[in-house]
Amino acid sequence: MGTDIEAYYSGLSYTPHEFIPYPLFDTEPARKDDKHTTSKKISFATWLNTIWPLALHGILSITTAVLVLAYIQGRHFNVTERTPPVDVVEGRPRAPFNLLQSDIVTIISSIMVVLRCTLMAWGTPLIWRVAVFLMERRGLSRRNLKTLLHYGVLSPGAYWSDLFTVVIGLLLVIVLCANFASPVLTGSISWAPSNQLARGLPINPARFDDIEDGIRSKQGTSYFYPNGEYVRQGFVLDALGIIGREWGRDREPGVLKRVSSSIETLAINSTVENVTLPYFQVHSIQWITDRDDILAFRANSTSTVLEPYHNSTPIAALTLPFGYALLVPNTTTNWSSDPMEPTIIRDTRLLVVYYKFDSETKGQDLTPTMPPNTYLLPDKTRHYAFAWVTFSAGVGRCKNHDCIVSSPSTIRNNTPVDLEPHQFTFQALSLAPVISLYLVNLNTSVPFSWNNIDAYIEAVLVRSYSGAWSAINARMWTQSAYSSYIPSFPGLLALVDHTRVYTWLAVQLLVTFLGVIFLIIQSSRSKYPLIGDTTLTAFYVDTTLVPTSGKHAAFRGEEVLKIEPQGDRLRARLERPG
Repeated sequence: MGTDIEAYYSGLSYTPHEFIPYPLFDTEPARKDDKHTTSKKISFATWLNTIWPLALHGILSITTAVLVLAYIQGRHFNVTERTPPVDVVEGRPRAPFNLLQSDIVTIISSIMVVLRCTLMAWGTPLIWRVAVFLMERRGLSRRNLKTLLHYGVLSPGAYWSDLFTVVIGLLLVIVLCANFASPVLTGSISWAPSNQLARGLPINPARFDDIEDGIRSKQGTSYFYPNGEYVRQGFVLDALGIIGREWGRDREPGVLKRVSSSIETLAINSTVENVTLPYFQVHSIQWITDRDDILAFRANSTSTVLEPYHNSTPIAALTLPFGYALLVPNTTTNWSSDPMEPTIIRDTRLLVVYYKFDSETKGQDLTPTMPPNTYLLPDKTRHYAFAWVTFSAGVGRCKNHDCIVSSPSTIRNNTPVDLEPHQFTFQALSLAPVISLYLVNLNTSVPFSWNNIDAYIEAVLVRSYSGAWSAINARMWTQSAYSSYIPSFPGLLALVDHTRVYTWLAVQLLVTFLGVIFLIIQSSRSKYPLIGDTTLTAFYVDTTLVPTSGKHAAFRGEEVLKIEPQGDRLRARLERPG
């Protein structure tokens, strides 16, 4: 039976040109004359079928880059719920709808899949278009053709045949790179935990303790009683507790803070429309270089310098700890004779700094080096330095949601605020030196002094005044002030690396640009450009003149594969390059 089958097929003539003609190209037939073959006219539908993946890939690439840079960059997205509950002063309403971070990742990943599909729709037929074009012009060796069909790129030695080959080789490499470039884009987005604002919620305003100017007086408060030291001691303890909640080790220059229990339910980054903050600003610190600039000195001791402090503060401190930075009052008005009038205090006062402790067994310094030429006073085991400090004190008022919740129950300014008068300015400035001594002794809410003693001194003065004003206001308020606010809730902030996005986009657009260049070259330089559907190209190419084995003697020389037209098809043959 096997013999009959072989005999039957051996009797068939092998004449490929006698098959029913199925055109390889979706074009009108070529016209021939005696000298040359005219180019075939390619239909619009054929062109559209060829370029749509390339065009769609370019459009999607640009759209994706715009989406990442214009929409995702700098925007908050939710973590687990698209309409999560939000903590407000009273209740827990739902936030407006917003996409999840996982939604954004899904969208970007889906776009990458679509882009890869369009790239495959363009790149797969591109390989046969390149193969036919190169075999038509200069020919391709069997090894180069195998590399092209197997890996989608040319062999290194095949790139430099001519300018067209360079462009084509670069196009193939860029298409390959674009296929693997998606991590460059997806990795350009980093996610930082950050609270986002929930705007438009129906909420009640927040209440703050305040005073009405001219209403608060010394009457009816035990703070001013001559024998009320225990009461004033309570103010000091309150101030230290407030400072501990407001401040940490960071310097935070220019920052004003206030603690309020009415906002303890609000999350960090919630904004408050208007609120009064204690204001203290250090304008300059000028270290004293000449002892004679300190008129109070009668002997080499700090006791006479500190006499005004002992006489003008509401309560005496139990100790003068190492590292204290004390502003010495230069006013004759005593704390107990405070007129309680709204005021702004702008002044320059003497600062005493206990900067070094030195004994036979141990020593301690605030900083390794004091500013040059600073006058230093040794007093037994203690060493002091002095400076003139120029400052302003009063209050500042946040407006237009310029204040934010910076930590639980703590409000801070987010922009500079103007200095305004207040009834508690003088009293807070009188109580601040006592608080500063305890604050330095605790050493938990002030920055380290080792590398920047000026920043350390400024922080001690600002935080002492802030704590004093807040403690006095919390106990002596006369009315409630109300303010609207915008609550925040947890989210993820998208941060985009623009360099990576532009790099990814450049690779994708190179595919589009070089693809257009190749189509122009192919349509203008090829007599039979492979435009249209290339799916069955290998099936319709006549290879009967080409040996099937790569070990054939014909492939051992310099012969290359070339193609020539054969009716509506192409025929491959071996040819020695001329």
